[in-house]
Amino acid sequence: MNSTKVSKRILALDILRGVTIAGMIMVNNPGSWGHIYAPLRHAEWNGLTPTDLVFPFFMFIMGISTYISLKKYNFEFSHAAGMKILKRTIVIFLIGMAIGWVVLAFLLLLGLRSGRPQFRREAMGFRLDIRPYPYSGCHATAGPLLRSSLHHCTNHEA
Repeated sequence: MNSTKVSKRILALDILRGVTIAGMIMVNNPGSWGHIYAPLRHAEWNGLTPTDLVFPFFMFIMGISTYISLKKYNFEFSHAAGMKILKRTIVIFLIGMAIGWVVLAFLLLLGLRSGRPQFRREAMGFRLDIRPYPYSGCHATAGPLLRSSLHHCTNHEA
C-alpha cells in the first residue's frame, strides 16, 4: 500500500538549470552598473568570465532537454508532439506577457504616486511612453513600434 511515484526527471539537469537561471539573474542585475563585480562582466575580447558561460550552459540544457523530450516520440513529428509543443509555447508566452504587464502596471502605479513616471516599455510591437502631463504634454500614448518615429509626445521642458 506504500506506493511512491518515481520521478523520471534527471536531478543533475534540474540542478544545472537552476544554477544557470540564478546565473542569468545575477549577471543581468549586478546591483550597480557603475561598480560591477569583475566576474559578472563579459570578457573584453580574449578571456573568459563566468558571465560568458551562462548562455552556453543554457543552450546545452536546451539541447539535452529537447533530446529527452523527443525521445518519447521516437524523434518523429506526430500530432501529439506538435500539440504538446504548441500548448507549451502558448503557456510560456502567456506567462511572459503576464509578467510584463504586471511589471508595467507596478511601474505605472509607482510612477504615478511619485508624480514623475518617465519610462518606456517596448513589447509586442507597441511602444508605451508614459510621462506626467507637465513634462510631456500627454499622459500616455501607444503606437506601433514601426511607426515610433511618429510618436507625438514631446518634452516641453525648455
